[in-house]
Amino acid sequence: MSNSSINELGIGFKAMSAAFTGFNESTLQGTGLNDVYLQTVCNALNQTLVEELIALYATLVLENPDNPKGLKHAMRHQIFASPKWAPLAQNIIQLWYTGTWNQMSFDWTQAYGPFFPNDNTAIVSSDSYKQGLIWKAVGAHPMGAKQEGFASWAFPPPSAPEN
Repeated sequence: MSNSSINELGIGFKAMSAAFTGFNESTLQGTGLNDVYLQTVCNALNQTLVEELIALYATLVLENPDNPKGLKHAMRHQIFASPKWAPLAQNIIQLWYTGTWNQMSFDWTQAYGPFFPNDNTAIVSSDSYKQGLIWKAVGAHPMGAKQEGFASWAFPPPSAPEN
């Protein structure tokens, strides 16, 4: 695959991930993990499945120009209600929030496989833990990774910032 194709896939993955996670593309870019997560998903399953999901998302965007409510409605019905796409989309969300890829269920793999030998539950990297969106969502820092200071975990986190 050419570099331009990889770049286009990465751009589509970031846009789709922003819609899935509720965080804007700048926030996702700031984690430095877009390409890592794209590669993680492609390695765990196969690039064709990822391309199909991104293409479906792109089609929904084109069908709902300047209509965020329409896009959310379309995603809810065509991606998150789909037995094929919902588990994958949910896994991508969990990947961004926790830095962990979760193995797809046996039933999903049987239906949409064949067997995916690299589909294993694993923390992607120490950076994925540190940059997990969960920390931004709760307005906290990852324990043991980005210290706010002595005893900072003894107090409730401040309000989560708007993304």
